[in-house]
Amino acid sequence: MVARPPPLPGESNGLLVVAGAARAVLRGLVRRLHCQRKPLYCKLGGETYFPVFKQYAVSLGFAKWDPVFLQKSWDEHKYESSIFPLIPYSSAYLDLKNNNFRSPFGRQTLQSWRWRHWLGTDQSGRDVAAGMVAGTRVALLVGIISMGIATLIGLLLGSLAGYFGDDRMRVSWVGLVLNLVALFLRGFSVFRRGVLHCRKQRKMVDLAGSCSKA
Repeated sequence: MVARPPPLPGESNGLLVVAGAARAVLRGLVRRLHCQRKPLYCKLGGETYFPVFKQYAVSLGFAKWDPVFLQKSWDEHKYESSIFPLIPYSSAYLDLKNNNFRSPFGRQTLQSWRWRHWLGTDQSGRDVAAGMVAGTRVALLVGIISMGIATLIGLLLGSLAGYFGDDRMRVSWVGLVLNLVALFLRGFSVFRRGVLHCRKQRKMVDLAGSCSKA
């Protein structure tokens, strides 16, 4: 029996990155199955439709929406039968009839129980449960990207150290500390810009909701 050779440096991290990336892609593909205003299946006018799955073809330019779906919003149709996702809202949808922090157990202005906000809404009317799903996706992407960057840096430095040897790759402690400080400051600057951009976008969305309500 031939023994399996030990894994190369960075091989285990590389496998984790690949597995995490596959998981993120799969989660992105199925996100519409449990957090979407469109029904998974519906029957309208004697015709059977699968709007959530057709959205992928429309996004890629392979298909177009039927005229019947362009005349009304998804919650205004009189479906003969339908199956909706667990959370019938997207994270960016503003429900102006249920804004100002509606409680999950409080009174909500709805056409049917299937449109209920099961975890309530925020000030602008966004569904809290849909926001949690979207936030989880962003957190996973951040973790995968950070692991990928760390793996690439580790593989590059490890390959250089193995090729040139320890003596020729030796770096002074002063230079190492200065490089780490500069890297930390650069990362903090990028993070700060991202936070400011997110705040700006959120204020614009809140302002749009206030204007629509007025």
